[in-house]
Amino acid sequence: MAESLTQHPVERGTGAEAPNPAAGPRRGQAWPSVERRGGSDRRLRPTRWYDSLLGHRRRHRGRRQRESRNIYVDLYQVADLILISLIFLLNLVDAGLTLAHVAGGGVEQNPLMHQLIRWGPAYFLLEKFLVVGLCLLAVAVHNTFKLATIGAWTLLAFYALLMVRHISYLI
Repeated sequence: MAESLTQHPVERGTGAEAPNPAAGPRRGQAWPSVERRGGSDRRLRPTRWYDSLLGHRRRHRGRRQRESRNIYVDLYQVADLILISLIFLLNLVDAGLTLAHVAGGGVEQNPLMHQLIRWGPAYFLLEKFLVVGLCLLAVAVHNTFKLATIGAWTLLAFYALLMVRHISYLI
């Protein structure tokens, strides 16, 4: 017992000879520590507001080689942003065409939206922008999850069919 407490300097890795890492640590001894990091610790300073805009130290894919699904990322693929933006744009066009349809004598068939239009177009537009915008934000954050991807493409198909219906009312 006393022998393990008083080790020879070579065994602790402080002597002339370095310990063999393949052999593993000896009883009562930790792995040899070698500091390989350079520079200052980035966690000591706050993140600058523009770091995310410039892409500094942000993750756009997984840390491991095959890690690409069901992870959260900081940087998004251009295709995902185009998909989300297109859905939001179609939502705006839908809101405008719905208001034009109602102004021309048509009736909104969704009871909630009908009530909001009766209160005033501002309530209708605010609800459309907030609800769809927040849902799209959730989809964007979860863009690597399969259910979010399916949901985004389903929303795009839904709005595309809705545009066909609006166009059929105009013809």
